[in-house]
Amino acid sequence: MNWITILTYTYPHEAHLAKSVLEAEGIPVFIKDELTAQVYNFYSTAIGGVKLQVPESDFQSAYELLKAGDLIPEIKAEPKIEKVTKAKDSKNKSCPFCGSAEVSRKKQLNILSTIIFMILGALFPLFKSTYHCHDCKKEWKYN
Repeated sequence: MNWITILTYTYPHEAHLAKSVLEAEGIPVFIKDELTAQVYNFYSTAIGGVKLQVPESDFQSAYELLKAGDLIPEIKAEPKIEKVTKAKDSKNKSCPFCGSAEVSRKKQLNILSTIIFMILGALFPLFKSTYHCHDCKKEWKYN
């Protein structure tokens, strides 16, 4: 019997919830790397997490059951920083996407500046600024 990983989890107790749902419907389930994650919990990410496996023949029905039970997590995309050309009025600190005035500056570490600072010991700018809108949660930087 070929086993296929249907989901991965960071902690074993998360996998057991899905396992109980699948076993209640008669689908055999195996939790791979469960003991490693229990004994060495910091290794969980290094080994690829705790893997919930089902037989290849039951994969589709298991996926549909987990999806119907809302046990498949949504994949959240990383927020993108969008470039916006600088406005004529540089004192205008509003979000170019939604127009909100609730914005703040975010600092990001500039790696090249850090290396130059470490080598030369000079005071170069260490951070590059971006803006963050508190209302629509978007980020941008001016060119």
